[in-house]
Amino acid sequence: KAVRRLARQDPSGRLTVTEMLPTPEQAWLTDDEGNRYTSELRFVAVDQRTGDDRPARNGQGAA
Repeated sequence: KAVRRLARQDPSGRLTVTEMLPTPEQAWLTDDEGNRYTSELRFVAVDQRTGDDRPARNGQGAA
């Protein structure tokens, strides 16, 4: 859903997909039986500033 939205809103937008690290075999979280587990933290960051509130791409701020 998010990929389709990105494609509609910004056809030149970029999406990066990476492999899960560590691999399941490298997971450090184990239970009493030695089964390995992994977890993920997901969040959405939204910049609600518009127009002049946004910093310039060169980091110098809006003119």
